Amino acid sequence: MLHAFERRHPFDEATVAVIEPLKAVYGLELGAEHSHHLLEGSEG
Repeated sequence: MLHAFERRHPFDEATVAVIEPLKAVYGLELGAEHSHHLLEGSEG
């Protein structure tokens, strides 16, 4: 959150280069805009 307040990215280019292939491997298509629609599961 502190990075966002300062308009700085939390990840450098080298880290993003690792994240992108991992997203592809796991089929992750979610973005930050989806976080407002996620629900936590209930126990049981």
